[in-house]
Amino acid sequence: MSNMLCLLTVFYFTLLLYVLQYTFCKIYNAKCLLNELPLYGIMPSINKNHFIILKGGTTMALNRSTLSEQIYEILRNDILSQKIPCGEKLTLNTLKERFQVSSTPIRDALTRLEKDGLLQYYSNIGVNVIDLNAKDLKELFTFMGDLDALAIRYASGYPQQQEVRRALIQNLEETQKYLNTSDIRQWRSCSDGLHLVFYQYCDNSRLCSSALQMRSQITIYSNRYEREVENREKVFEEHQKIASAFLNGDIEGAVKKMQSHLQDSLAQALCLL
Repeated sequence: MSNMLCLLTVFYFTLLLYVLQYTFCKIYNAKCLLNELPLYGIMPSINKNHFIILKGGTTMALNRSTLSEQIYEILRNDILSQKIPCGEKLTLNTLKERFQVSSTPIRDALTRLEKDGLLQYYSNIGVNVIDLNAKDLKELFTFMGDLDALAIRYASGYPQQQEVRRALIQNLEETQKYLNTSDIRQWRSCSDGLHLVFYQYCDNSRLCSSALQMRSQITIYSNRYEREVENREKVFEEHQKIASAFLNGDIEGAVKKMQSHLQDSLAQALCLL
C-alpha cells in the first residue's frame, strides 16, 4: 500500500512539474513576441469597411490575443519597413526558431500576409517577400490611381459632406506636424490617411477591399522614398492640391490631381529598382 502511495505521489509530482513547465514556456513565448511588436499611432476611427484613418499622437504597443496575430503584425511591419527586404525567402524552420512556436500560428500569419499581397509561396516549406519589377510597379501605381479616383467620386456623394470636409482638413493639419520631423512612422500614417479619408466615406466595401491589398504593396516603396524631407514636401503639396479641389467642389479636378500624384509616386518608386 505504501509503495502504491509513493508511486502516485511521484506521478502527480511529475505531472505538476510538466504543467508548470508548459505554462512557463507559453508565457515566455508570448512575452518574446510582445517585445517584438511594433509601435503604432493611435487609430481614432475605424469605419465599417475596416479602413483606418491614422493620426499622429501617442504611440502604443499592440497586445493581440493570439500568437498568429502577433507574428502577422511583426512580419508585416518588417516587410513594410524593409527589415525583411523584397525577394527574401522565409522558411518555416527559420521563423519557428525566431518566434519559438509551432508551425501552426506561423502558417496562419503567412497566409494572411499572402492575402495582403506581401508574400508569394514558392514551396511547401516557405515563401518569398514580393519583388516587383518596373512593369509590376507601373501596373500597381496606375491601378491604385484609378481606385483612388473612384473613391473620390463615391465620397463626393456621401450625404454628410461636412464630415468628409472636416476629415480632410484635420488630416492636412496632422500631416503638416510631422512634415519636417524624424518621426517617419507618424508621417506615413498621416500621409496614407489622406487617401483613406476618401475610402472611409466612399460607402463601397468592394472598392475598399480591392484597394487594401494594393496599398500594402505601395507602402513598401513609399516608406523608402519618403524618408527624404524633399520628397515628403512634394507629397504634402500634392495632397493639399487634391484636398483643395475636393473642398471647392471640383471633383474631377481632384480625380486628375490624385492620378497625377500616383504617377509622380511611381516615378519615385522606379528610381528605387
